[in-house]
Amino acid sequence: MLYHYTSLAKLKNILETQQLWLTKISDFKDGSEFTHTIDMISKELSVSFDELLHEVTKVCNNIFVSCFCSDHDKPYLWKNYGGFNIGFSKDVLMSMVNYHQRAYGYIIANSSFLPCEYCSEKQKYFIKQAFNKCDKKKQFNIQVRLLAHLATSYKKSEFCLEQETRIVLYLKDGSPVKTLGQGNNKVKYFILPFRNDL
Repeated sequence: MLYHYTSLAKLKNILETQQLWLTKISDFKDGSEFTHTIDMISKELSVSFDELLHEVTKVCNNIFVSCFCSDHDKPYLWKNYGGFNIGFSKDVLMSMVNYHQRAYGYIIANSSFLPCEYCSEKQKYFIKQAFNKCDKKKQFNIQVRLLAHLATSYKKSEFCLEQETRIVLYLKDGSPVKTLGQGNNKVKYFILPFRNDL
């Protein structure tokens, strides 16, 4: 089982609408969750952080995630994310994703679960391995897509108590996305509906 920790208002919304809302990775409330990996790689490749951020943000426009934990009673998560959680089996979640992919065609096939990595040394090692395989000039677009993928699961070590697993959806251009908020605080969501016959 995987558990989604949330507030009472958001829990009621999930249950009443029978929908799970996934957030665009670059629209997280804590922006450092997205920029952490970009900062590491900009240093590794000796390239401009701002330039890399701009390129990766464009690629991440179609990457949406929802966060879970395998522990149903984690005090750290109660404190930081709300006093409630809702449990899902991995099989049911993937059935929802697969059904939506077949029925509507918005979700790309390589969408999956990713456990978050919190160890900075492992993060640096995987970054070096990944980018050593790429020609830095000829395959810049591949690198940017790879970086966008890494940015979905790399987190700072101080958040290691979360032990988070994410469901990551890659969407096709033109997929229906909901935007909430005003001014610079707009957040994009992709809605994944439940099905009663799963």
